[in-house]
Amino acid sequence: MNAMTLSICVDDYPHTKALHRGETASDALNLAMQVVKPISKAFAPMVREGRFDISEMAIATFLMAKAAGRDLVLLPLVVAERFQAVRAGASIAPPIWPASASACAPIAKLPVCGSGVFCRKALGSAQMPCSG
Repeated sequence: MNAMTLSICVDDYPHTKALHRGETASDALNLAMQVVKPISKAFAPMVREGRFDISEMAIATFLMAKAAGRDLVLLPLVVAERFQAVRAGASIAPPIWPASASACAPIAKLPVCGSGVFCRKALGSAQMPCSG
């Protein structure tokens, strides 16, 4: 069986190092890892040109691309998250404040999704083998 090759642009996080080092293997799939630093510089080429088969992308970029009619599909993978600063006492508040929030003056931190992984819709028609 011929393995499918997919180009993937995901930053080098501790939890993606195995992918970047080629330590993951599959008879059905080859991953052609691409490196763009900073990762935000990969967003526009992905949206405008479909440069990668799979790419990390900020959720806001994805939403704007979808609103503009770009043919992208969201994969339910979050590869990065960060804490967003919010002024303490603001009218928006998370359901549960982080323990460190009370020590943050004048800001508190809210956990938010930093970026997810998105792929081109064309991959949806590919026959992907699965186990189990």
